[in-house]
Amino acid sequence: MTLIHTNDIHARMDEFSSSGIDCTEKNRADRRCFGGIARIKTLVDSIREKDPNVYMVDAGDEFQGTLFYNYYKGNVTAEYMNAIGLDAFAVGNHEFDDGPAHLGNFIKKLNMPAISSNIDTSAEPGLNGLIAPYTVFTKYVLRFGTRIGCIGFITRTTPDISAAGRLAKFSDPAGANGPVQRAVDKLHSLGIKRIIAVSHNGLEDDRVVAASTKGISVIVGGHSHSLMHKNSSLAGVRATYPLPVKNAAGEDTYIVQAKAWGEWVGRLQISWDAESKLTALNGDPIQLTMDIPQHNATQEIVKKWREPFDAIAKTVIGSTPNAMSRGSCNGIGCAIGWFVADTLRQSYKSPANNPVIGMTNVGGLRSDIAAGDITVGTILTVLPFPNTATTVPMTGAQVVAMLENIALTQNSDGLRADGKKVTSFAQYAGLRAELDSSKAKFARVSKVEVEVSEGKWEALDAAKTYEIVMVDFLSNIGGDAILPAELVKNYETRQMLSDLALEYVKAAKVLDIPAAKFQPGVRFVAA
Repeated sequence: MTLIHTNDIHARMDEFSSSGIDCTEKNRADRRCFGGIARIKTLVDSIREKDPNVYMVDAGDEFQGTLFYNYYKGNVTAEYMNAIGLDAFAVGNHEFDDGPAHLGNFIKKLNMPAISSNIDTSAEPGLNGLIAPYTVFTKYVLRFGTRIGCIGFITRTTPDISAAGRLAKFSDPAGANGPVQRAVDKLHSLGIKRIIAVSHNGLEDDRVVAASTKGISVIVGGHSHSLMHKNSSLAGVRATYPLPVKNAAGEDTYIVQAKAWGEWVGRLQISWDAESKLTALNGDPIQLTMDIPQHNATQEIVKKWREPFDAIAKTVIGSTPNAMSRGSCNGIGCAIGWFVADTLRQSYKSPANNPVIGMTNVGGLRSDIAAGDITVGTILTVLPFPNTATTVPMTGAQVVAMLENIALTQNSDGLRADGKKVTSFAQYAGLRAELDSSKAKFARVSKVEVEVSEGKWEALDAAKTYEIVMVDFLSNIGGDAILPAELVKNYETRQMLSDLALEYVKAAKVLDIPAAKFQPGVRFVAA
């Protein structure tokens, strides 16, 4: 059989630049546009014409990332997924961004099963009965039988990085007695021993699942946006394709993933023998460059989808002389992070004249900003979530505890003392500090300073009160586990972050952020 796989499309319905934002005429002239569902359609049709017994799966995070999602909230995504002919869809964390009931309504529109073995939805009325642990493929008559089991699983950190609510329960997928292995055992009891899994769990955590289970031939991954390819000299390659991992039975389980956004589509040919042992595994992901033509009818549909929001999205509100990339934001201050954090800081004046600090989680920055015009669409693509500003009063000691949490994102298991995993670095305006990842956990923070007025910095006072402006995802939900647990509560919410950012850019006219604003910032330092 041939397995086509995608992951982390993030609503990239139309072609995009190398940084994931809308393709410009210059990008087209330079032949630097990628992906889009019209190219996916061309490629998938071509593979189906050439290869027998083709199945197609998606490893989650179809939601969130462009105005196609902001405007349609998944309706056109469901239309695309049905039209392309997916055989299974593993739910991703971003599918929960608008809550469980919204995801449930989306799943009801799909022609393929939504799968995840480590989500218990029995107490969640919006999802109960809609997500299966696995599905069984029976479409083709293959050698030695027809049935192939396909198990889904998702990152257990989903409640901390989405709006999944409190009723659906997410368990660790790994382990000899974990939900993935139980699904394998159930399939074996049904006489099905040719098994693949589709995961929204991340490459490194997929390795753990592969090593701690048995009976799975291939794990199709997502979540970490990992490019896997046999050609290790390609820019950005994280691992070979497919990647073998010794499983609990001492046999190889193979992992594949195809980066993100639909820039790459995976194509893997799999053969089993009469004993359901792998006999052949061949393939590589295919990059959707402009050498692959767009399917005309599909592209016309994409253009029609664009019409309701395109004029507003193209409204120019300012400009920037320098590109601002998210890629530089993990572990050191960055321009785009400072811009968003300062947007929050400037939105609030302390009634008690306490120093005000702005903070944003790096995971909330969903796109880059190119040099040149900044449009409404630019801001809504960078900040697509419906997050609102909140203010959290914190003592200096609590600020240090918060920084100790983000210091867990390098050279550690990421686990706080309470077992919660910190899943994002943070960017600040008005705060700088050094983080030393060579030191023991919870003793990594030093040289913490606060900007008490423009350009004037003072050492943090452990007993003094500071006011940290952030979004409700961090303060009210405890998202990304950045905030100390005792500070997570229902704070008053104000304006939406995206609205604040639009006003910030309009007021600035030119967003020219000197490096001194965001560097050194809060950053990791060499030991």
